[in-house]
Amino acid sequence: MKFVINNNVFNELDKYIDFTHKVCILTDENVSKYYLGYFQGYPNVYNFVISADEESKSIDTYQSIISFLLDNYFEKTDTIVALGGGVVGDLAGFVSSTYKRGLNLISFPTTLLAMVDSSIGGKNGINFNGIKNVIGSFYFPNKTIISLNVLDTLPKREYNAGMMEALKTGLIGSEALYELIKNNDNDNLYKNNKKIIKEAIKTKTSITKKDPFEKGIRKYLNLGHTIGHAIEELGLGLLHGECVALGMIPFVSKEYDIVSIIHKLIDFSNLKNKKIDCNKIIEIIKNDKKWINGKLHIVYLNKISDINYLFLTEEELKGKIEEIIYEISIW
Repeated sequence: MKFVINNNVFNELDKYIDFTHKVCILTDENVSKYYLGYFQGYPNVYNFVISADEESKSIDTYQSIISFLLDNYFEKTDTIVALGGGVVGDLAGFVSSTYKRGLNLISFPTTLLAMVDSSIGGKNGINFNGIKNVIGSFYFPNKTIISLNVLDTLPKREYNAGMMEALKTGLIGSEALYELIKNNDNDNLYKNNKKIIKEAIKTKTSITKKDPFEKGIRKYLNLGHTIGHAIEELGLGLLHGECVALGMIPFVSKEYDIVSIIHKLIDFSNLKNKKIDCNKIIEIIKNDKKWINGKLHIVYLNKISDINYLFLTEEELKGKIEEIIYEISIW
């Protein structure tokens, strides 16, 4: 897979995208206001704009996109450009992997989280009956285009939430990335965007190349996500990266003091007046594919690049969730 990382690519899009064939720009309502116009001067461009929320990752939206592609006679030589964050990327990837058994896909992430994580691994999916990504596929983009200037319009909260995915990747396989995030404040992190993104891409790509279909070491990339996804489903108004941050707390050696790093970047004080229902989280996790024979199979980080599995009973899992709730209470 090819990566393009530049400060601004919008004035030369035809250098990276083949507009001699049909191109569907799949984006959301928020991103379209800023960037969709740059594509409109080129031939063969079609637009499909979705709502900017997790509810768009549905079978209904998927079917609408497939109908749109069929109505406009898209062929296997044509392209979908996923212009947006993780929701757009997941949906576009799943459509591309299933429409006529494979359509060209270009990932064009517009959030830090998508740049350092979801645009890299080739995992795509839609939600069903309230369960995240329970329907999905593995399908890698032909190309990923990163235009750093889009981060200028990204709200600070979303930027910092995306940094949690970079932190996760650093903990799994890059001490340099971990140290960079640990030792810098917000302003200096922003100045190091390109370095952070490149290191995250290099680290995650090295893992996915070894295990593209998540049979072994790629499962380490789920650090923080199992409980994080369940917290996300509680509807507390948290961003994905914020939930991943909470989900990492009980599963990283105290040596790395990730609570302090998270505290530096994310404000969880608003959760003190909201109930994190431990039993509801456990109920959600029991539908997770990592819940096997009455135990949760979950990764635990001893040291950077040194990860093993814990096999938690329901009672042990409850203890880990209560650890998260305690940290929030003293935030």
